[in-house]
Amino acid sequence: TIFSEKNNFAGTIDFICKIGDEKWIIDFKTSQYIWPEYELQLSAYKKAMEDLTGEKYKIAILQIGYKRNHKEYKFTELEDKFNLFLSAQTIWLNETSGQKPSQKDYPIKLKLDLSKKAEDKKETVQKKSKRRVKKS
Repeated sequence: TIFSEKNNFAGTIDFICKIGDEKWIIDFKTSQYIWPEYELQLSAYKKAMEDLTGEKYKIAILQIGYKRNHKEYKFTELEDKFNLFLSAQTIWLNETSGQKPSQKDYPIKLKLDLSKKAEDKKETVQKKSKRRVKKS
């Protein structure tokens, strides 16, 4: 996971490697197409890694299960479009200003009730489920 405090975003990089003397950030995709948002995603990862490490990176998509060639994969180097990412982020911030994410609270502990009463409830629920299935 990479986080940019400077630009306020985070993401998960699939693969970082060295090919020859160049460092690469590679994202694995199963899609047969490279969508524009992939370029923005990888450009953001590139910027965050370069800010973090001070090193230069190239970015690419590795399409796995690619059906348009006999190799069943396709490696595509991407152009850095970080400025477009920042523009998209600005639009998103404008459209979501003041919104808070929904939050659900869950118990920290769960207790399994194995009493006879709990078993009776379970059987009743199962019988009702079977009746619904038969009616359908």
